[in-house]
Amino acid sequence: MTMRRRIATFILTALSSACAHSQQLPPAPQGPEVVSENARSLDSGMVLGEEQLKQTLLKAKAGEGTSALRLSLHYMSLGKQQEARHWRYFSAARGNATAQYNIWFDLKDRNDCRSRLEALAWLKSAALSGQQAAQREIDGFERLAKTCQE
Repeated sequence: MTMRRRIATFILTALSSACAHSQQLPPAPQGPEVVSENARSLDSGMVLGEEQLKQTLLKAKAGEGTSALRLSLHYMSLGKQQEARHWRYFSAARGNATAQYNIWFDLKDRNDCRSRLEALAWLKSAALSGQQAAQREIDGFERLAKTCQE
C-alpha cells in the first residue's frame, strides 16, 4: 500500500468515525416537573410588561392593527376574554389578516347562520389579504356557509 493510500485510508477512517460519533442521539430529557395535576397552562410569554403594554396601547389606539392583535394576545393570556376579543376585532377591522383569520376560527364551528356568515366574511378578508391558511380554507367553508344563503 502506498503512502498516499495509507493517508487517504486513515483520513477516511477518522472522518467516518467522527461522523458516526456526532450522529449519536443525546440522552433523553428528564420528564417535566408537575406541580399540580390540575394546573392550567398559561402562556406568560404573551403577557406584556408595564412599559410594553403602555407603548403597545398607544400604537393600537393610533390604529396600528399589529399592536391591537398583540394586545389581544396579552389579554387572552391574562384570561381577560372581553378585552382580548375587543382588540382582536379592532385589529381585524384595520386589515390584520391574522386577526381576521382568528375571528373566523372562533366563529366557524357555531351552528347559527349569523355566525357562519360573519365567519365567512372574515375568512374572505383574511384570504384576500394573503393569509395562506385562510386561502386553503375558503372553498370548504364557503360551501358550508352556502346553506345559510339559500
